[in-house]
Amino acid sequence: LKRDEFLAVEVLGENVNRLGRVGAITVGSRTEAFIFDLADEASQDAVSQDGVLREILTSKSVRKIMYDCRNQADALQHARFDISPDVKSETLNLHVENVWDLVILHQLIRNPNDNYDKVSFGVILPAFETCVEEEWKSSMFTLPAWNSEMLQRSWKEYIDVLSTRLWVLHELHRRLTVEGMGMITKERWMMGSRNFLDMFRSKATRQFDRYEENKYLPYAAIPALLRSGKVENLDRPPFHTCVGCKRKFPQSGSEVSGTWDAKMVARGEPTCPTCRFFVKHLIEIDRNAGQS
Repeated sequence: LKRDEFLAVEVLGENVNRLGRVGAITVGSRTEAFIFDLADEASQDAVSQDGVLREILTSKSVRKIMYDCRNQADALQHARFDISPDVKSETLNLHVENVWDLVILHQLIRNPNDNYDKVSFGVILPAFETCVEEEWKSSMFTLPAWNSEMLQRSWKEYIDVLSTRLWVLHELHRRLTVEGMGMITKERWMMGSRNFLDMFRSKATRQFDRYEENKYLPYAAIPALLRSGKVENLDRPPFHTCVGCKRKFPQSGSEVSGTWDAKMVARGEPTCPTCRFFVKHLIEIDRNAGQS
């Protein structure tokens, strides 16, 4: 597996985040799929300190493709899995590395003229199933979902569903990259994926509120393409922490920083543009509900 250019990875379970339980981790190439059911002792060995799955996921040289890795990375880092009914659950503590997120690539390829800086607030990120339906341009192809009840059914159905999801990840990657991708797009994809990978797992605590879990593209998650033709450098010391999503943003002087509301900053309530947009959206929903 480690010899493949990209490996598809998906983390599945009930409530996939640090507060949930990871049920299965799937890894595969275009021709092979491996299902690690964490209720199984062999799979538990694979995620142990010297396990093969841990080696693959934490490797900085093995490239992984995932779809919206934020909660999956959070779960791999912080979530627990049950070893056996008689043994206390343990934290996975898997710090996954070198992920290339397809939800980021989908935005860059399908919206090439959007710089994701000052004008792109309110971009809704499609769920995996929605994205697949859009790319196949038909609802006839149904991406099978995983749920805990599958464990009670036949193993063949269980394996077929999870293997199909991995194949779709590879096929989505092929469809998005076959049209050609320049170095600038690749750089933004890499940086955006890195931002998504750390967005939730790096937090000491999470809110799990409407700011953190809304469906909008987080502000500055994809670095902007500047007028100079270069990619916005966001690796600077933070100067604002958004009171909504609690994310930290780079120091002033960058083009991205120019979109902050000076009055809100002066009041000690810096709010990133995506959270401001989201609050306005909620106000409109409440107003329309009151009129109806």
